Amino acid sequence: MASTNRSAFTTAAQRGVQLFEFSSSHVLDSVVFSGRTRRFEVSSSHRQHTTTIRCFSPERTVCTIDWGTRIVEIPDGSAPKQRISEYLALDRRRKTRKLTFGDVEYTWIPKKDGFSLYNKKTNQDMANIWTLPGHPPRVEIYCHSVHAGLLDSCVIAAVLFLSKRNLDIDNDRPNV
Repeated sequence: MASTNRSAFTTAAQRGVQLFEFSSSHVLDSVVFSGRTRRFEVSSSHRQHTTTIRCFSPERTVCTIDWGTRIVEIPDGSAPKQRISEYLALDRRRKTRKLTFGDVEYTWIPKKDGFSLYNKKTNQDMANIWTLPGHPPRVEIYCHSVHAGLLDSCVIAAVLFLSKRNLDIDNDRPNV
């Protein structure tokens, strides 16, 4: 089970943030916890070259990533079946990545210890993905982002970013 730091969760709650922690730094086969509650399971099939993200409550498949064809498929229809390099598209300066959810475009910005999701239109921070040495990866998501429906997208992005795979293999450029 993932270790939890109660004071960190209290502080996060006071800031209007929910924390999600991976059970392992090997995110392609792990469980994602919120406090002591199992929220997501990430499992990979090496034979099929896929990774599946499942939610425990409500029980459903959030996403299937096909590493062979480089496709992200979200079964609820919130996003079309698309290439990984389109789902998290590099901007033209190759510094940040775009995530489109509904009619809103968000920006993933690389940071020293992870990534931050930002909404330029509303000038709001939406989420953070942290990879601190000696700790399992964490996703911090602001409550207004959860209400906007971004939780699944943030977990998918964390799995993609932390997979240690080149997200742009189709254009053979380094990963951001």
